[in-house]
Amino acid sequence: MIFRYKFFRIPVIMLALAFFALVYFVSAGSADDLSGWAWSENIGWISFNSVNLNRGANYGVRISNSGNLSGYAWSENIGWISFNENSGCPKSPCVPRLNRDTGEVSGWARALSADNKGWDGWISFRGSGYGVTVSNCLWDGWAWGSDVVGWVHFKGAGYGVAAKDQGCIEEPLPPPPPPLVCPSGQVRPHRTCEDEVCKLVDSCGVSSCTSSSECKPKKVTQCSDGIDNDGDAKVDYRTSPLRAGRPSDPGCSSLEDDNERNLIIEI
Repeated sequence: MIFRYKFFRIPVIMLALAFFALVYFVSAGSADDLSGWAWSENIGWISFNSVNLNRGANYGVRISNSGNLSGYAWSENIGWISFNENSGCPKSPCVPRLNRDTGEVSGWARALSADNKGWDGWISFRGSGYGVTVSNCLWDGWAWGSDVVGWVHFKGAGYGVAAKDQGCIEEPLPPPPPPLVCPSGQVRPHRTCEDEVCKLVDSCGVSSCTSSSECKPKKVTQCSDGIDNDGDAKVDYRTSPLRAGRPSDPGCSSLEDDNERNLIIEI
């Protein structure tokens, strides 16, 4: 509580001077990668982009191709929070960085109004049991800023820090399904007749055709229907060695013959 008391004794005029002193050094908010608000129970709202306020200096936080953060955020209570610090932090590495492979944010930011008399201004993005994470373009999790800043939450009911462009990460694709093992005697893919077409089907099965010509319906004739159509006790065009290749019904000339009646030759 001592640190918080010291902090809130900082004259408002000093924060105002700090605000205008950095007007010339911060970049346009619309060109930066982060926007929105984080919340600290100790210092209140932290704005990550001047587009949130639509007034005053242009500022924001940007992210490089390698994932390093730079730029400024703003708190009405403690002033500028710098993401440009690369040395002097309590534990290296100091540079705040987004790991695009894991979505984890590490490193440090620093409140420039720190008096170094019990408050060094450092804000940690990752530590034992806490950290800031990124999923797609949404930032979440907690940062820690010692007794003065306290816990900083990047996402809550009705607020949060959002990103675009370099501030987003792509979610990894799900692993492919395991290969399908077909039962014995089946293959994948297999061919089957559908609507008189021999189609390749991406599933396990037994192939029943090799071309669409095999899928055409076959005409059933009197000489192939298994019926004694002419009543002579002889059926269809069926040959056997015992008949020396002659058909079972002498009225059939082939399986395609549609008349079992014997040919009558009048003399």
